[in-house]
Amino acid sequence: MLFKNYFMKRQINQIYLILSGVFFTMVFSACDKKLDDLTPHNVNFEGQQFATKGGYLKATVGNYAGFTALAAGLDFSKTQDLLWLNISEFRGNNVTFIDAMPDRDRDAFDFDNSSLKDLGYSHYYWVAAHKTLLGINMVLKNIRDNETDVDILNAKGENLFMRAVLFFDMVRIYGRPYYQSPESNLGIPLITRVIEDIDDKPARATVKENYDQIIKDLKE
Repeated sequence: MLFKNYFMKRQINQIYLILSGVFFTMVFSACDKKLDDLTPHNVNFEGQQFATKGGYLKATVGNYAGFTALAAGLDFSKTQDLLWLNISEFRGNNVTFIDAMPDRDRDAFDFDNSSLKDLGYSHYYWVAAHKTLLGINMVLKNIRDNETDVDILNAKGENLFMRAVLFFDMVRIYGRPYYQSPESNLGIPLITRVIEDIDDKPARATVKENYDQIIKDLKE
């Protein structure tokens, strides 16, 4: 009797395991199919964003917000430091920094780099600048060459202007001054398109090529 009960329980357990496996296979298979059909409710994909005129305008406003990230360096603990001014605007060579020690006064082009990137501003600025640039190029990519809508064309002009300003600030930070051999000195990569391949790494352009692109965007 004991052996009979044992084998009966064993058979029941085996049947239970088989049914459970079938059940979970059906459930997860069904879930997988449903997940394939779902899209995040709080995300706009490229096609959705630029399906209407309002999408262009909202994306442009978002790109302006990117310049706030430049000021903060994507690190809100640095917001009060006005990163954009510290490493960009102050390079206009019309500012003298007064150090705590009188014999160490320095002009805007005389600055020290740290061996640790987290102690400097350049890393944060570089990341924030390219994130903003991606948004700008995304708007420009989706505007047709034969576009006639005044509002969308206005958005195009604003994004071209923002890109010119961004390139201008970046080349002054990461390139040598224009009056020092601009045809040979290297500036920044001229990224005027949306890069989708991680292995697509544009080479640095010359300082002159940087300024030529800035002028081209402003004229357009």
